[in-house]
Amino acid sequence: MSPGGFVTQENYDNDLACVNGHSFKDKKSDLTNFALLVSAHFTEPFNEPTKYGEYIAKLSNMLTGGKVMVQRLCDLKIAKRSTREKMKELSFEPTLSDAEHGDLSFALPARNHRNI
Repeated sequence: MSPGGFVTQENYDNDLACVNGHSFKDKKSDLTNFALLVSAHFTEPFNEPTKYGEYIAKLSNMLTGGKVMVQRLCDLKIAKRSTREKMKELSFEPTLSDAEHGDLSFALPARNHRNI
């Protein structure tokens, strides 16, 4: 949780866009950014959790043209894509202005989507 923080995009191996957050001593936003973590417990023979996470991130990047995806919570709940027009209805301006509007349900496994 980061009161006054900013959402950022960081690119990793093979230019994989991932989301992160930063806070600064002398610069504050009017928002609080936070992360929702979902645990997954796998059984044998599965033994590649990092590759699994990368695969999910790649699906999201495929849907957004290599950007971080943004979706309104109300749209996430009904598995409907957020659009630029819908984002204008928010009472705040997201701190990552070049995030791409989308539908996380196309990238997230159903269990993770339900858990969020």
